[in-house]
Amino acid sequence: MLNDEMDEQIRSTHVPDGPVVDVKPILQVTGKVLLHTMNVNFDNLKIS
Repeated sequence: MLNDEMDEQIRSTHVPDGPVVDVKPILQVTGKVLLHTMNVNFDNLKIS
């Protein structure tokens, strides 16, 4: 179990200090970009 000093340090450094950001739209765009980049036509892919 954590001692009181370490527990206090962890709690003080993990307090939110900024605005709340909705990351769902960012993750949706990232997912679409990844899907687009992974959409490869393997019929035209030549492996040496």
